Amino acid sequence: MVGRGMFIIRFSTNDGCSKAVNGGASNLNIGGESTLFKLASLVGDPVKLDQATSNKDRMNYARVLIEISLNQELPKIIEF
Repeated sequence: MVGRGMFIIRFSTNDGCSKAVNGGASNLNIGGESTLFKLASLVGDPVKLDQATSNKDRMNYARVLIEISLNQELPKIIEF
């Protein structure tokens, strides 16, 4: 976690990033709601996307509201 509920997704290779962003072999589309919810579910229960993310207005980052338990330990790294 970067801070105040923000996480950064890092890819081990540029090829992996390109495949994720462009839908490549893994069909992972970072901008898609279902994919964002799958990633968010690794942290807690995804609730909704913010309007800019839903409309794909700003694709530098995505915002997902995630419900978590107050006593839950948050992951430092999420690997997929």
